[in-house]
Amino acid sequence: MMKVSPESVGLSSTRLHRIDKLMQCCIDKGICAGGVAMVARKNKIVYHESFGLMDIKRGKPVQKDTIFRICSMTKPIICVAIMMLYEEGYFQMDTPVSRFVPEFKNMKVIKQINDKDFRLVNIDREITIHDLLVHTSGLSYDIHTEELTYRLNLSKEKFEKEHSIGEFIKILTTLPLAHQPGEKWSYGYSTDVLGYIIEVISQKSLRDFLKQQIFDPLGMVDTDFFVREDKHDRLSELYTFSEEHGFVLVESGVDYRKKPLFCSGGGGVCDFGSGLVSTAEDYIRFAQMLLNKGELDGNRILGRKTVEFMTMNHLSSNLLPMITDKSRPYDYEGYGYGLGWKVLLSSAQAGIIGTNGMYGWGGNARTEFFIDPKEELIALYMTQCIPYQQIKEFQTVVYQALID
Repeated sequence: MMKVSPESVGLSSTRLHRIDKLMQCCIDKGICAGGVAMVARKNKIVYHESFGLMDIKRGKPVQKDTIFRICSMTKPIICVAIMMLYEEGYFQMDTPVSRFVPEFKNMKVIKQINDKDFRLVNIDREITIHDLLVHTSGLSYDIHTEELTYRLNLSKEKFEKEHSIGEFIKILTTLPLAHQPGEKWSYGYSTDVLGYIIEVISQKSLRDFLKQQIFDPLGMVDTDFFVREDKHDRLSELYTFSEEHGFVLVESGVDYRKKPLFCSGGGGVCDFGSGLVSTAEDYIRFAQMLLNKGELDGNRILGRKTVEFMTMNHLSSNLLPMITDKSRPYDYEGYGYGLGWKVLLSSAQAGIIGTNGMYGWGGNARTEFFIDPKEELIALYMTQCIPYQQIKEFQTVVYQALID
């Protein structure tokens, strides 16, 4: 992807460099220690800058090719991979997951009786592939809703040791669902299950499938489930921030400098699960493929109609707005959900400038991307600080730079 002047594709250089000020402000406020931001329009790079530090102790600045843990920005890649198999006819959207993982056949569901008591009931219907793609399966993360305290207590002993992805999925089938399939939108382990289904269908490891079918064709040379030894010095440290101590190094349970047993298709929420690492340059190539309706540099990953299907809203109105935590809902007002990402339905309702139909997602270590098909626009930032906090102003600063 060639770098050109912003004006040549309808953006203002002066306005675009307001991103510089925004990112420095984020560093000053403790939102991140450093990061990379990129913007592309009409298949051309118009902005690519790095900010701050990737290693505070050593005073090491972030570089444009710094490698970041992208956590849940793994999910869109997994969804593209499973849709490649959909195109080959291995399943339909309403195919039961139990066809590939029989243990999902007879799941139980948590039913809350009162504030403290729960009971288990049978599922009304089986979980489908579509449920996994849009997070209506009931395989919710244990951190989001108060009724899942019960489920979390059940899972603690079972998740104590390291597992392969297959072993992990089999454990999930022994835990009750947070709700009936299709009843709610609840963000969670659904994409991990998709990752395992990719292994079952392809008879390859998830890592090998992604490398052969997506990363190599798209030239995503730095994207993997771990960082090779010759690239260790490019991996950013991970931080958290407090007013008392400032930026504090996070001693993560995941060592991204060695090959993991569990390659988490969902992004590594469990301490032993490794989501993907990537660079801004790699991920923008993945995003450009999507904007191009499935193709980049002559390599077709998906068909045009498949990408169109993935990028439309798949949630009915009774499932909107998407809320993951009743006490702290994310900023999903005005958004629907496609097959792997949120989709903007109403810029006015969301309360931020944008284009209806734009789509994208983020990761727990404060990474984010969005794609706007109508404006032929892609933007992303990658930082390395937890817990998740969206830099919502980034979208505003990118859009205000459009001048054509």
